[in-house]
Amino acid sequence: VIHVEAGDDISVLACMEEGLRHGGLAAVVADVSRLSMTASRRLHLAAKASGTTGIALRRWRRQAEASDFGQPTAAMTRWRVSVLPSVPLPVQGVGRSRWLVELLRARAGESFDIELEACDGTGHLGLSADVAGGSAASAGKRAFG
Repeated sequence: VIHVEAGDDISVLACMEEGLRHGGLAAVVADVSRLSMTASRRLHLAAKASGTTGIALRRWRRQAEASDFGQPTAAMTRWRVSVLPSVPLPVQGVGRSRWLVELLRARAGESFDIELEACDGTGHLGLSADVAGGSAASAGKRAFG
């Protein structure tokens, strides 16, 4: 694991591009607030040339900071992960975390969404009962991962 901290998005994207072009890394992950079409195209070309997976995470503290979310990029896929209310556990206290994971865009593919629950005792993400193929009480939950 190589961790790089940079002062701004331009520097982060430059480091990400360099990592993608290197070719010796399994994946390059960057956390940026803005991703323009030009920057995403450069990252896409670098990843394609080296065969390295590139993931650009975009998190916002406020909805107003997400103003460019719908803008086009050169990304192969676009995902959105949103928090859902937790599911109560059999004991009193904090419930298991849940997320709505949406595939918003996929080249030559269809969009979909799925609800995931945090890891269970076996270390696997849980699928909601309707995705797992029936009632969670009767069939038990199937694991994802």
